[in-house]
Amino acid sequence: MPAELAAALDTYASRLEPSIVQIELPPITNDPASIAGFDLSHTYSERLETEFNRVYEEFTRRVSAVESLAKETINLYAELGIPSAQTDRAIIEYGTSAPERLGLTKEDIERLISKKDKLVGEKERRRVRTGELKKDITELWGKLGVPESDKKLYLAQHRGCDPRTIQEVTIHPLFVDVENSAD
Repeated sequence: MPAELAAALDTYASRLEPSIVQIELPPITNDPASIAGFDLSHTYSERLETEFNRVYEEFTRRVSAVESLAKETINLYAELGIPSAQTDRAIIEYGTSAPERLGLTKEDIERLISKKDKLVGEKERRRVRTGELKKDITELWGKLGVPESDKKLYLAQHRGCDPRTIQEVTIHPLFVDVENSAD
């Protein structure tokens, strides 16, 4: 039993950092001579099982964290209208079906957090930009006396923060004409 448990622990630990295992593992071999001097007592077996459970829980926690980060990243790609050529194909391919293939080390998770944080930052920049555009166009509508129903219709058709929406708002003929006449 300790040999199989040690092998399973080694397998899970190999997907995480090598330093994750906090107990000395017996040699993984069937050669009795190589394990003869190793403590395989009942007390050690209990400690080994406790360590296995701890590492397994960390493994599953990280799989869950990677899956969650990947889902958030995929949603941000979609929400921001990021072209597929600019997305991380591995996140899209494995993010929900096999998140452990994206890596489970602390460094892998930090890399995913960084990617997600960059997208969140881009979303915030776009949100601010669309807010500024909405403010500008609302002022123009006020000067031009645009009916409230037309304003509501236009805003309903041009919501979100994807590049297409921002582009459509900034090149709207009314917006461009009034902006140019102000110069």
